[in-house]
Amino acid sequence: MGFNEWVLDMGEKFHCTWDWRLLQDTKIKPSKELTLPDGSPVPMHDCGLVRTEQLMIPDVHYAPRLLTMNIVSLYKLRHDHGLAAVFRQNRCDVMDDKSGLIVGSARLRDGRYVLDYLLVGKEVDASLLDKISKGGPSEVQELSQAPKAAKRTIGERYV
Repeated sequence: MGFNEWVLDMGEKFHCTWDWRLLQDTKIKPSKELTLPDGSPVPMHDCGLVRTEQLMIPDVHYAPRLLTMNIVSLYKLRHDHGLAAVFRQNRCDVMDDKSGLIVGSARLRDGRYVLDYLLVGKEVDASLLDKISKGGPSEVQELSQAPKAAKRTIGERYV
């Protein structure tokens, strides 16, 4: 698993990164803990927004003991943003439940779903999804700076 990869996780209630440099608009939050699959606790600290060419994820906690792992919580995507995971043979798409629009996609690799892209948050919810529904994927490409490979899928609808 690479340093910049983000994994979808069904068991965690928080988004987490080991890399403090990825966080923008950092807020001090009370310390919390996440539990790794082996049962060991990992303390989490401040929280912020992660924004790269492929990702826009709010409320990501800093957890330095994760070492090289970045986690996106499917629970938090569902609970905070009304997003749903649609599992396919070798991938998982993340879609907005109300509109049916795809806002993220992950590939199955070594037993984990590793994100190709994910666009979440108030900016996305309000303006990006509106642009998707009105203008289609080309409008989304400009707004989200999504990778070219994702351009074909952002804005597709599930029926």
